[in-house]
Order: sequence, then C-alpha cells, then structure tokens
Amino acid sequence: MATAVGLVALMASGGCGHAGPSAPRDPSRAEPPSPTVTGSTGAVTPATPVAAVTGLAPMPVISRDRPAYASSETYPATRANDADYASVWRSAGYPCWLAYDLSSVPPVERRQVYSEWSNISTYDYDSAVVSAPTYNLPGDYVIEGNPAPGGGASPRSGWTTLVAVTGNADHSAAHLLDMTGYTWLRFRATSGSSRNDVQNRDCAMNWDIHDASHGAQDSWMFYGDSITADAMAPVPSPPAGSGKAPDTFAKEINAARPGYFPAQQVGGVGGLTLEEAVGLIPKWLVRYPGRYVAVSFGANDANEDNFDANAFHDELVHVVKAVVDAGKVPVVPTLVASRTADIRRNGPLANAEIARLYGEHREVIPGPDLWALFTAHPEWISTDNLHPTETGDAELRRAWVSAALASVYAMPTRP
Repeated sequence: MATAVGLVALMASGGCGHAGPSAPRDPSRAEPPSPTVTGSTGAVTPATPVAAVTGLAPMPVISRDRPAYASSETYPATRANDADYASVWRSAGYPCWLAYDLSSVPPVERRQVYSEWSNISTYDYDSAVVSAPTYNLPGDYVIEGNPAPGGGASPRSGWTTLVAVTGNADHSAAHLLDMTGYTWLRFRATSGSSRNDVQNRDCAMNWDIHDASHGAQDSWMFYGDSITADAMAPVPSPPAGSGKAPDTFAKEINAARPGYFPAQQVGGVGGLTLEEAVGLIPKWLVRYPGRYVAVSFGANDANEDNFDANAFHDELVHVVKAVVDAGKVPVVPTLVASRTADIRRNGPLANAEIARLYGEHREVIPGPDLWALFTAHPEWISTDNLHPTETGDAELRRAWVSAALASVYAMPTRP
C-alpha cells in the first residue's frame, strides 16, 4: 500500500505553531460518537426570495465588521468577523463568550440566519475519527439570542438559548437559527475539546452569520480526504513565491457573482477512504443544515493494490443516497491524477464508476474533472507523487469554482 493521503496540517494563528503529518487513524474510533445538538436548527418559513442572477437565493454575510465583544481576548473579538480568515478571536481559557450586535441589520435580513463558526488550527474535520490533538477547539457550547437594543456593551442578561451542543469534535459547525425578535447573537462555550493540546486550551474561531431568510440554499460542505482538506481550507496555503494568500472558494464565487457569498465548510479528514466515509457521512449530514455536498473521495481507495471498482461504485451510491435522503444535493468530481503506480492503474477504473454514477443518478451534479486537469499539469503534483502542490491546490480550488459557476451559479440564457 502506498502512503495514505494525509498531508502536513496547517497551524495558523490561534494554534500552537506546530506542524506535522496527520496522525494514523485509530480503527477503534472509525465510527465516533456524534456530538449532542439540541435547540433550533429547523427552518422558519422563507419569505419570497429576492430576484437573483441564477434563481438561487443568496446568503450574504451580515456579521462582517459588526460590533463584536468577548469575555476575554488573547486575540481581539473583532478578528472573528473581519474579512481576513487567517485572523481569529481567541479567548483566555473557559468559560468564554463572543457576542455580535446585529441591531443595525434590517430585521428582514436577520429573521432566519445561518451561523457558521470555524477553527482554522485543527486540521481534520472530525477529530474523533483520528488520533490527533485539537487546538483551541470548543467542546460544549450554546448559541444564544437577545432582544436588547444595540449600540452599547453586550447585554448581561436576557439571553435565550437557540442551540446547545455537547461533546463537539468538529473543527467547524453550522446551525440554522430563527432569530426573529433578537438583535444580538452570542456564542458561549463552557469547556474545550478533551483533545485540545496542552498549550492550546482556549477557544479560537472565525464566526460568520449569513442571512438565510430565503432558505439555506447557498451553502456548501466539501467532504473528502487531505486533498480536500488542503485545497478547500478556509485559509489556503499560498503557492510558492506568490507572497499572497489565495482566495477561498467563497471569495472566488463572490468575485464572479457579486451578491453571492456561499457558506462553506470543509469536511476533509486525512487518510479517509470512501469505504470509511460510508459509515461517517450519514452521521455528519445530521449536523450540516446546508444544501450542496461535495463528495471528493477515491485517492486512498485507488491507492491500493486490491482496489475493487464494483465495491467503489456501491459505496458511491450509498453516500449519494444518504445525501439525497437528507434533502441535499450531491456534487461528485473525478479523482486527482496523482502519480503513484496504484492510482495511475486504478484511477481510470474509479473515474469510470463515477461516470457510471452520473448516468444512473441524475440528481448528482458532476464536479470538476480533476483527472483531466492534473493529467494536463503533472507538475502540480508534489514530490510525494500523491498530493497537489500549493499551486495544484489553488488550481483544484479554481476548478471547483468554475464547475460551480457553470452549474449551481449558471446565468440564465436569454431566449
């Protein structure tokens, strides 16, 4: 067996500063316990959607640079909702809270909101799947609303719990919240993850609030292995020599379709196979309230001597059915054309099964043809012959943007 897809983890601001390869998977925890989520994650009745370029209701970020307050600040609260996703709010221990004054947002734009927080220093999406530490990750938390007037300090009383989570192990989470009557939102954590590194036991995050008054349509989850974790990261690594961090999927969509800024989560876990994902994704979908689900697996499956194409097809169908049954839309790309002998041999077999899936299941949106992209540019594969380089990551992400623009965000044709 060749090396599993599990690249060096990115430890950005708010982390411990230590970078290392993803730890080996612990087979005994292949199906980890799910966090307990209680409270409002259902939708209120959407208002009539505003006119949109594509018919897809946009979900603009309404929390950007709004007044932010925190119980403690190793890094300022304002870093949680600025436009720089490499900067984060970081508390000074637990318990702690981060509050936004959204009173200046018109009530019609905050009737229903899509709350998404992310911890950029923890590499794997679900830390319960791997034997690796987390960094400043919240474990038990609530999100609360408050009807107090804005313009001053965060209210001390009058908070109502909208959602409560215990035992969190994910590096990001989204919640669809009914904010009717509330002007403030507060993220309050009572304890950190039990897996937090000894020197990283604070709470660190970015926290975006999207207007979801017309539904949570413009939202994406990218499930996959470390290729997905690297390329679709909320803070992507810059290509060598560029000197500038590349834009995220959401920012590139926004640049091409102003008015849209999709909510984006990255569900990448280093070393994960599609076979393992079959048991994990149905559990993960329960805690994802969004619409589009990218299913980007196959590198670790095809990188085996005993790759079984028929089993791969059956696993794809199982995952796609789970996505559709959850009321979401699956998007499936081809494999990356890595240069290991196993992937060169088995990759075309896996891609044939993906093409077969497209024909059998019309509900699947074809993702980017990553095999063709990297076949044309083998220099974008790193010296390990498996993972894309930083330039390859940027091109992979750009391919996802192009595919989404051509399908989900396609402009209507004129008669």
